Amino acid sequence: MSTRHGELATFLVHEQWRLEQLAYDIAGHRCTARQCAETAAAVERVSAVLRDYAASLPFERFAEEPGSSTVVEGGSDG
Repeated sequence: MSTRHGELATFLVHEQWRLEQLAYDIAGHRCTARQCAETAAAVERVSAVLRDYAASLPFERFAEEPGSSTVVEGGSDG
């Protein structure tokens, strides 16, 4: 696994833990407004990081049959 992929995976696992902790705290009526706001900001960061990562991947053009696709190297529509 390359450093970039490893860093992304580590980041995502950390943020997954944050979401799990929030869910646990919400269920136990222990979450705070600050915790909710910080987690919301973290989710926005995850979204931005994943969009950037997706933009670096080969563009996939989906065929008409479900489950089949054609990868087009070096491009994206964005």
